[in-house]
Amino acid sequence: MRAVGDPGVDKVDWPPELRVFKTADTTHYVVATATSARSCATCSRPFDSNDRRSLTVEVRVPDPPPPEAGFRYRRFSAEVHHRSCQPPRLQVVTAPVDATTTDPYTGESDMHYALLPPSGTDGDDLPGLVFTTPDPIVHRELEQAEGRSAWISTYLELGFELFAIDELGWITAHATITATVQGALDGALFSLTGTVDGREVSLLEWTRSGDHPAYRRWRRAVAASGALFVLYGEYVHVDADSGAVDLAPGGRLGDIVAAVVRVDVVPRSGAADRACGSGWSP
Repeated sequence: MRAVGDPGVDKVDWPPELRVFKTADTTHYVVATATSARSCATCSRPFDSNDRRSLTVEVRVPDPPPPEAGFRYRRFSAEVHHRSCQPPRLQVVTAPVDATTTDPYTGESDMHYALLPPSGTDGDDLPGLVFTTPDPIVHRELEQAEGRSAWISTYLELGFELFAIDELGWITAHATITATVQGALDGALFSLTGTVDGREVSLLEWTRSGDHPAYRRWRRAVAASGALFVLYGEYVHVDADSGAVDLAPGGRLGDIVAAVVRVDVVPRSGAADRACGSGWSP
């Protein structure tokens, strides 16, 4: 079968059985996955606009099924290939039900990050953090309903705003401020926590090399502002080494959430407390 509607993926073959699991949002998933791929998962050659592509998908389902009637939990892992390298294929894998299959907050190990220092000298300009996951968790409450991204839904509940645009500067300028998410930066350790259903959960936790010049600049900017622009997007591309961010097609398909959050920075060796920039207030 072929996904249509996006000029960049008018030549995509995908397994027809995928519609059994993706139902109403099958085309959205195919378009987003195919257009976010940069190179073939088989031969590693970059795609160009004339290449026919194929989609292989692994669907993980809980075993035994959840007790709630009508509730469907699925996790999808996809690869995009040249059609000449790999035909479309779908594989269904059952997995024991445990914390990793039902809790969306365990996905931080799959996250890809880009750190964005302030782009100019304006005191209102904040440093940023953009992150994504190649393996979104999808919940489905009705058999034929569109799937809901567990991560997107969680961040919306935490006061993030949904965006259907791929212009990073515009999103940065219009992102809302949320008090239900708190960042903490202690040397090389960064964490992001939020209050979900009355309980505090760890959303993100990672470390970066403290000797990396780009990280040092970003850390100084966060310490100076006491705040951070945070963007989570699905089907977007981030390069942790260069800091490059490409929000298409996630932005065009409405798979981006963003907000400004407060960040507590632990001073080094008893250094002076952080300063809160004039461009942000809780």
